[in-house]
Amino acid sequence: MKKILVLVAVATLLAGLLAFGRSRHAAPSKPIASGYTVDFTVVENGELVSRKKRQVKANGDFLEETDHLNADGSVSKHTRLAGTLTGGAQVIDDARKKLTFLGRAGLITAVTEAELRAQKDYNRDDLLLGFKVIVQRSCDEQKRCTEYWVAPELGSDDLKVDIDFGDGHRLTTEAVKVVKGEPSFQIPDYPVEQGSRLANPGRP
Repeated sequence: MKKILVLVAVATLLAGLLAFGRSRHAAPSKPIASGYTVDFTVVENGELVSRKKRQVKANGDFLEETDHLNADGSVSKHTRLAGTLTGGAQVIDDARKKLTFLGRAGLITAVTEAELRAQKDYNRDDLLLGFKVIVQRSCDEQKRCTEYWVAPELGSDDLKVDIDFGDGHRLTTEAVKVVKGEPSFQIPDYPVEQGSRLANPGRP
């Protein structure tokens, strides 16, 4: 039970950190050049804990689906999160046929290498899956350090988020595959209910 609670807390924190990374890069008035789909792995202390697929449209709308894994690699839970300009950030619950509104969505927007390098947390240039990335690094008073690996070719999205908690604990979300092309996902027309802003992927 303790392990499950830790994973839930970390997942919530990661959502907030990703939101911060997305929403800070660029203004929402800049559409990206084209849509794409990214597959991610999430590794906690060397163990694979989930797999994600993020589909992003050229207008910045996204759908992120996550398979949360058991220790044996089987899927324990499947979750879906959407972000759109009109609907905001919403958790999709197909079992209950409900959408849970979390707040404003931090949509993916266009950004340049120069804009990213000009930010105070610029750390270095690097490569990931053949994409040039700008690595931004920041540490807080608790000695928790986070790196955002941003590929300008894909807008303000993060291809990798690496969190070192400073106490031996590490959480890394990293892209393992990128396919360019406009995705065709649709958000279900379910009734909407209000949810907690703690996991808001579009943190204002």
